[in-house]
Amino acid sequence: MSENRSLRKINLQKTEVTDKVCSRLGSYLMQPVLSLHDLNLSRNIIGAEGLISLAEALHVNTSIVKLNLAQNMI
Repeated sequence: MSENRSLRKINLQKTEVTDKVCSRLGSYLMQPVLSLHDLNLSRNIIGAEGLISLAEALHVNTSIVKLNLAQNMI
C-alpha cells in the first residue's frame, strides 16, 4: 500500500484494526503526495495509542475529508 498514492477511499470497517495497525497507517498517511479522501475505521478495536498515531498523521495530511472512527473500543 505504501507505493500506491492514488487511493481515494479505504474501508477498514469491522476488520479488527488495532493500535499497532493505526501506527503503520499513520506512517502511510504522512506521505507527501497522497490523495486519500475517505478513511473508514469504524467498528474496530482502536485505543488511545492508535488515535494519537492518527492525530499526528492528520497534522501532516491535508487530503482526508472524511474519517469515520465510530464504535471503537476506545
